[in-house]
Amino acid sequence: MAHPAVFLDRDGTINVNAPSGDYVTSPEGLKLLPGAAEAVRRLGEAGFRIVVVTNQSCVGKGLVSSEELREIHVRLRDMLSEAGAEVDLVLHCPHTSADDCDCRKPAPGMWLRAAGDLDLDLASSYTAGDAARDLQAGRIAGTRTVFVWGDAYVDEPAKARELGPDMEAETLSEAAGMIVADARERGVIG
Repeated sequence: MAHPAVFLDRDGTINVNAPSGDYVTSPEGLKLLPGAAEAVRRLGEAGFRIVVVTNQSCVGKGLVSSEELREIHVRLRDMLSEAGAEVDLVLHCPHTSADDCDCRKPAPGMWLRAAGDLDLDLASSYTAGDAARDLQAGRIAGTRTVFVWGDAYVDEPAKARELGPDMEAETLSEAAGMIVADARERGVIG
């Protein structure tokens, strides 16, 4: 039987965004947003698989190596695990927008890969992120979408609202509560 999942954007949803035009380039630069770890834990405890999906063009631009990004994601998982939150899969797109790949959000490639790797039911799944491209990818993949104001850049709320997300939340913690309630109402989880 396929599982429901929550696809979470990384920067600005789980952890603090780097300044506009900049990137998290080291494990030490990764700072969780308040309540994010507890929100991830709550989603996992409710029965969702947790998948982090993140565009990381810093790799394609040569600012961070694949190994350095792996270390950042190990640190992310460790920080979440310290709060009892487990992540089933972390996927990233290393490409720049000029590469025209099928994994860079708003393309749904990471969603489709995760669905195959983890036997996920995309129609019973959710996507939460702080950017319009997160919602676009989630919608194309067939998930319900949640815009998380979190640490969004100033122009993102207007772009996201134009897409008509299924829900909006101030924080990932609030989004987790909405997702769990919606999924129970829809019979996705018990």
